[in-house]
Amino acid sequence: MRAMTWVRAVYNEVILTESSWWFCSLKCRSHNKTYKGLEMS
Repeated sequence: MRAMTWVRAVYNEVILTESSWWFCSLKCRSHNKTYKGLEMS
């Protein structure tokens, strides 16, 4: 039973890390586009 709890905790952590990584990469990408647009004008 303890192993199942541990696996679930690790799984949740991986999902959170993966989703936050996607969020950060999208945020940085949109920020870079905005910055390049301002740089050109």
